[in-house]
Amino acid sequence: MKTRQQREFESRIRQSRGLAHPAAPRADGTGWETRCERQGCERTFLTPTKQRRYCSNTCQNLAEKARARRVDVLTGLLLYSCAAPHCSNVFLPDPRNPRHMYCSPKCRKRGYRAEIDLSPVRCAFCMAPFPTGKSRRRRYCDATCRKRAQRAAQRNEN
Repeated sequence: MKTRQQREFESRIRQSRGLAHPAAPRADGTGWETRCERQGCERTFLTPTKQRRYCSNTCQNLAEKARARRVDVLTGLLLYSCAAPHCSNVFLPDPRNPRHMYCSPKCRKRGYRAEIDLSPVRCAFCMAPFPTGKSRRRRYCDATCRKRAQRAAQRNEN
């Protein structure tokens, strides 16, 4: 157990470093004199431990409600606009997903589709655009262009 001088010394050190708790040990060593942390309440009260922060349950409830109001105001200021093209919806971000960019799954799909390059694919040999419905991974429009490209490559090697 610490002596009173040790507690006072540690209290002065904490105050000089800005770490002071609103509680101070009583001179007789029987408990703590604590100042209520709720804004607007200036009461001091006695507690057997240092951990108590509010003078009553009413002060604690009022402080928690004030904190909840501040959080609501801050989340109201953090409205995001949807990143999908042609969508002007505003939404609250999901706290579990910091990269939340779209207001709904429908807008997310619309945004991803807008990012896909839909320019017409051209044949690597004749530069003609592929017919619609053909795979975008193909290099040549048909078998004749593929054979001509192979023959041209063989001639260039020789």
